[in-house]
Amino acid sequence: MRTKTLLIAASALAAAVNYSSQAQSTVYSQNVVGYVNITVAAGKQVLAANQLDLSGGNFSNGSNSINNCFINGPVSGKTYAYIFTGAGFKTLTYDNSSAAPGSYGPGWYGDNGNAPSTDQLNPGNGCWLVNGAASSLTVTTVGNVLQGTNQLTVQTGQQIYSVPDPFQNLPLDNTNVNFPGVSGKSFIYAWTGSGFSTLTYDNSSAAPGSYGPGWYGPNGNVPADNYPTNWPSPGQSVWINNGAGHTLNWNQIFTVP
Repeated sequence: MRTKTLLIAASALAAAVNYSSQAQSTVYSQNVVGYVNITVAAGKQVLAANQLDLSGGNFSNGSNSINNCFINGPVSGKTYAYIFTGAGFKTLTYDNSSAAPGSYGPGWYGDNGNAPSTDQLNPGNGCWLVNGAASSLTVTTVGNVLQGTNQLTVQTGQQIYSVPDPFQNLPLDNTNVNFPGVSGKSFIYAWTGSGFSTLTYDNSSAAPGSYGPGWYGPNGNVPADNYPTNWPSPGQSVWINNGAGHTLNWNQIFTVP
């Protein structure tokens, strides 16, 4: 397999993600395939994301269902996913082949516990991932790195989103992230491991200290660039509160050099 190693400085993609430009030894592809490891400490939860596409290209399953995205690494009966519906949470539990109801086999099961989940987790979407086991676990996602213009519709109110590509060490107002903030009405809640850190978008006229338009940190008067722990990380999502009163089009553009 011919591999394509991408430098952080050139591609702005996460060093933790491994890439290949060829799916099979004799068939060349325009797709860049990679994986992202999401680590969850024992008894903890993270806002996880799928940032790789399984719906086409080198992947035959044709679906970004959670049963395709988060199938490598969960512990049966001790790994849970909470998907926000806009009004509450849908609870999913991972069961392996011996524990799975109805002999459906290993996978994620829905609220009623006896039917496999059909919930989708497309690139740019996220959910809570909870580790109820006594030791740390790592869930691995595998898929194509999205290239070109990736458009997400940010609904009004609150929802869980992620950057469609697994960037690392990029501020929220970086051109590759390009979130369409509305001054005083767009809020991001980044999970710190024990609570939320709030970021607010201010435009040039409202921005404290004449820093200009951008995201501002928890104290409200320092640009969010000074809070690197709130920058997008591979496999991570955030709560977004869109208080603009209308949907927002999030156009994120990226091409592997």
